[in-house]
This record gives sequence, C-alpha cells and structure tokens, in this order.
Amino acid sequence: MKINSFRTSVTLAALIAGVLALLLPGCSEPASDQPPLVLVEVAPLAGLVRPLVDPSVEVRPIVPAGVSPHGYQLAPSDAADLARATLVITVGAPLEPAINRAIDRVVEPGSVFSIADVLGIDAAACDHPGHAHGHDHSEGHEHGADPHLWLDPGLMIEMVEPLADAIEARGIAHPQLSGYRSQLAAGLESIDGSFRRQLEPFAGRAIITHHDAFRRIADRYGLEVGEVIRPVSSVEPTPGDLALAAEAIRDHQAGAIFIEPQFSDALPRRIAEQAGVKVYTLDPVGSEDWINLMRANLRALVAGLSEPVPGSADAEPQG
Repeated sequence: MKINSFRTSVTLAALIAGVLALLLPGCSEPASDQPPLVLVEVAPLAGLVRPLVDPSVEVRPIVPAGVSPHGYQLAPSDAADLARATLVITVGAPLEPAINRAIDRVVEPGSVFSIADVLGIDAAACDHPGHAHGHDHSEGHEHGADPHLWLDPGLMIEMVEPLADAIEARGIAHPQLSGYRSQLAAGLESIDGSFRRQLEPFAGRAIITHHDAFRRIADRYGLEVGEVIRPVSSVEPTPGDLALAAEAIRDHQAGAIFIEPQFSDALPRRIAEQAGVKVYTLDPVGSEDWINLMRANLRALVAGLSEPVPGSADAEPQG
C-alpha cells in the first residue's frame, strides 16, 4: 500500500509539474496555434462525440483504444492535454480514480462533462442489488455502481441531448449540430433495438464474464451475470475465483464464457477447457467506433448464449 501511494503521489506531482510548465512563458505553444481539443475518458466515447463537434476539433481518448482504464497510469504529457482541452468528457463513476483526481486538479469544473452526474447516477452506490455474484465484497472485491456506463445503449441514448448542449455551450459544435444529433440518437436507438430483439430469446440466461464490465447490458436486456472470473480488475483471479467460475458454469448451464482482450486469457481458457464450454470475446474498450464495437459484442453474446450446454444432446462430442 505504501508503494502504491508513493507511485500515485509521484504521478500526480508529475502531472502538476506539467501544468505549471504550461503556464510559464515560452514553455509551450500558444493555445491559438492548436486545434480545439476534446478528451474522452475511454476510447468508445470518441465515436459518439466526433459527429457532434466541428470538423476542426480534435477528439482523443485519455486511455487509448484497447487499453484497460483500470490501473491506467497517466503520463506527465497528459497534463498538457488536460490543461488545454476545451472539454473533458468523463464516465464520472469511479472507473479509474487516479484519472478523476488528475482531472479535478488540472481541469476547470466548467470544462468537465461527467456522464454519471448528467444522468443522475450515484457513483458511490451499488446499482445492481439483485446480482448473483458469489464473492464476498467485504474482502476487497470491487463493488458499487458499475462504472462501464458507455456499454449501456439506453444510457447513451439519454446522454445525447445533454452532451450536444455541453458541446454547443463550449463553442465547438458542428455547424449542422441538430441534424447530426438526430442521426446519432437514431444510431443509438438502432443498436438498442438490435440488443433487445436478438437477446430476447435468451431472457433469464446467465453469462460468465472475464471482469465485471457487462452487468448493465445484462440488467437492461434480461440477462444475468452468473459469475465474474476476475472480480478485482487489477488482480489476477485466485484459485477460489476460478472455482466459483467453474461452479457457476455448471449451476447456470452455460455453454460459453466470455473473455476480454485487455486481460490474460490463460486461466479462463483453462476453465473453459475443463468445463467443456466455448470461449467468446467481449471487448469493453477496444475501439473508438462505439457502434461497431457494440455490434461485435452483440454478435459474441448471441453466439455464446446459443452454445449448447455441455452434456446435452445438442452438444458436440469433445476431442
């Protein structure tokens, strides 16, 4: 704990030093020589923001595409971007506290758009009281509001109007903002409709996930998270975690488990092999194109949920 605290202090000190350097004469290019910058906390949000801003505006994720935000270390150079950004769009829920602390120290409050705050989501509260998670969260497991808000199409639909208003208020809106806002909303509603239609046949079914990123999708579309293989995102699963996942596969008669490319897949694949189930990939952050990312996740969910239960008449013989 002391080492982690020291590293956090060093990181924040470096960020603050970067901001001070920005403010010293001659240490940076004038802001007018650079295009307006919008920063989004995670890559998929970039695809939802770009249609709404002027083409001259640069939209860039704080955490690069394909990189897990959990435990992400900000570089000192990130301070310069945060300081000059016209708008910083955050998830708001405690996705990565170090990022939130840096934003609080560097960015003016009026330049921050918090999705959780705008949608009235309490970042400190548990918003999935009915989940079937088998872990004892009092022993250090992650708990509270699911911070992966961008993976919930319904929440993203709600976000469009206030996001467009915030962009317009900062003077960086697309000249045809009204039309592009309607197109974005229609695209989000189409994705929501696809999830509803294609997941309806699997209502009540459980999914076994790599880490706790897909609970909002499960809650919205009638699924259940039967177990999470990696209950603490920054820590490799313990033998007890693996045993719980294997038990959940049997209890929920799952035909597949879902891994994520941001984490090692060696242990989940071992569980799948021992249980005789297939492996599919769900990706929470792997693309700046939200629409295509969600379509790929939906295809994986449908394929995984369509797998026959091991030992059933429809299951293919192993080996």
